Amino acid sequence: MAGADVISHLIEIEKRAAEFMHQAHVEADARLTKARTEVDSQFKEAYEKLMKELEADYTKKSIALKEQYEKDFNDFVREITETPQDTEALRTLFLELLDKRLIR
Repeated sequence: MAGADVISHLIEIEKRAAEFMHQAHVEADARLTKARTEVDSQFKEAYEKLMKELEADYTKKSIALKEQYEKDFNDFVREITETPQDTEALRTLFLELLDKRLIR
């Protein structure tokens, strides 16, 4: 009977070892899940922060570009309208060109 007791004892030890292994796997899975959740949360937070910063920068630069465009356009229009027109010189040039075209 001593042999049967030894075998029984060894089987019991093996069952406990299997249970410890199972518990270790369950604990490892739980820790991995928790770590993955934390990392995903940190990533999402960093991503959203970066997106807000980029969107704010885009908006700021878009407004600045629009303002610069409007200023440049208005300066151009002002420069054109303030440029003195020499209509007599234009008329003379036009007539000269017209004469040359008609003569040929």
